[in-house]
Amino acid sequence: MQVNFWLLKRAVRTMFPRFAETSPQKGRAVLFFLAKGVVFLLLLSALFIRYPIQPVSFTLGVSLLLLTCMIVTLFGSRTRIQEAGLDEKKP
Repeated sequence: MQVNFWLLKRAVRTMFPRFAETSPQKGRAVLFFLAKGVVFLLLLSALFIRYPIQPVSFTLGVSLLLLTCMIVTLFGSRTRIQEAGLDEKKP
């Protein structure tokens, strides 16, 4: 996983001029993203080979986890705005 995140960091730093050491090199960033994808698929394959996981259940669980994170983030930010008194609907 550390290699996966390192590849993501390298791709972002290569792609965006703000983070890049030199001018943006999109071809190099594409290679980093492809390498990241391959490493991710290898890690996922190793997980499915090593442990008896049902692929459909795993896919549904990951999808629901992402959906839950989005809902919590959206409603959490709305709650923080209301607590700060920055919402437009003041009584």
